[in-house]
Amino acid sequence: MTESLSDQDLKHILNCQFGEWYKLFKRDTPKARVLDCPEDFRRWLLADGMVLPDNGELSDDGSDRSDSDDDSDAGFTQASAIPQEFDSLVKETIRSLDGEVAPKLNWSAPRDAVWISPTNDMRCINANDVYMLIKSSDYCTFDLTKSLGNKGPPKLTLVLREWFDIHRSLEFRCFVKDGELIGVCQRDLNFYDFLAPLRTKIQDILTEFSTKLVDKFPDSSFVFDAYIPKSYNRAWLIDINPWLDRTDTLLFDWEELRSWDKPFELRLIGKLDSTRDFGSKPHTANYVPHDLVDMPRENVEELVDKLRESYRDQQKE
Repeated sequence: MTESLSDQDLKHILNCQFGEWYKLFKRDTPKARVLDCPEDFRRWLLADGMVLPDNGELSDDGSDRSDSDDDSDAGFTQASAIPQEFDSLVKETIRSLDGEVAPKLNWSAPRDAVWISPTNDMRCINANDVYMLIKSSDYCTFDLTKSLGNKGPPKLTLVLREWFDIHRSLEFRCFVKDGELIGVCQRDLNFYDFLAPLRTKIQDILTEFSTKLVDKFPDSSFVFDAYIPKSYNRAWLIDINPWLDRTDTLLFDWEELRSWDKPFELRLIGKLDSTRDFGSKPHTANYVPHDLVDMPRENVEELVDKLRESYRDQQKE
């Protein structure tokens, strides 16, 4: 069922697009570029199968469509083509960001699709890496098809962020209600023994950082993700998310956040905490498509070999 959004919710969601808030907080956000996407790229992302430009043409079943002379494939290839001008822009942008980027669309990053990446993360060294991650992600498909509910699809943007290694233990989800930071929790739901002694420092850094955001962000209630580097002297803004049910509250829940009347609280995973499914890698439920789970073992091995071969060929470019 299509989500019905009020005009106020719609405006809030649009404010949470990377391209909107990045303009306000460039100094506090890792370097990034925001590219307007042509309609052909949206169609390519939503089309069945996967046809990559240049030397990377692979379909979802592992076959090489570039060798096919079946007339029935012609319409598929044409409908799924990535415009050459846009492809060139993506390549040039990657080079300008030191040759390694992490991609996302207006709101979502393809964290659930890293299973398809040879490096098992979102690091991309060329355009085809970007396209494979985005197209394989359910999170990014949500941006394309459901992000604005009954208000229609958004104007699509591709965000390329300069790659840097984030220590997952030091990324935090922060909840701002009516202009005040009320709660913070880990994004990575695993126990880290070094975090507890840093509790006061983490709270001080994120509380001070939140005041910068509240002063400029147009909505009084929102959720932001921040990263504290191991120097423990500042925070970097990673993302801003809507104050809506679609945003994962992790160690909180929406009922308590909406009725919050307590002092600020920082929640960390305890060593013996067993109230949730801790100790697992995030997004694993999305790592492998159902079709792949049901595929015979020999077909899976063939697909993996083709993907690895394609990746090696791309690195030689």
